[in-house]
Amino acid sequence: DVALVIKSNGFGLVDEWINAARTPNGPEIVYTYGEASESEISGYYTATDCFVYPVHAEGAGLPVLESLACGRPAIVPLYSGLTDFCNASNSFPLKHKIVRPDRPYSNYSGTSVETWAEISEEDLIAQLKYSAGNPDIVKKKGEYALLGDGLIFSPVGY
Repeated sequence: DVALVIKSNGFGLVDEWINAARTPNGPEIVYTYGEASESEISGYYTATDCFVYPVHAEGAGLPVLESLACGRPAIVPLYSGLTDFCNASNSFPLKHKIVRPDRPYSNYSGTSVETWAEISEEDLIAQLKYSAGNPDIVKKKGEYALLGDGLIFSPVGY
């Protein structure tokens, strides 16, 4: 079975995106929002096979690091802060182009973002299908993630 599980703080266009993604023969979409305990968050990661995070740009990437720590590979662009700990051994890299945003955009600290990763939608779909069809590879990447294979990120002094 394939399901899309979305955990959000309930901001932005999430409801609109979910309604657009629902199709009669598509996978189940589970959407939860609001505060979650540490055990609930851990449960979200461990209930899945892969963590999908097709972001334009990311600073620290804590949700991705948490998924790797739970032994779940990530489907992410290898761009910005994610390159500190994601690689082809523990993740499924997404093809992307570096572009200027088509509208003014600021990160959480209010800093203007000059460039970001424009994710290839076709590659995202291909990586989702590939990971769903290759559980042994997903498991191996998850083992690398759990062991920290290739990690160059260190929380010391962070």
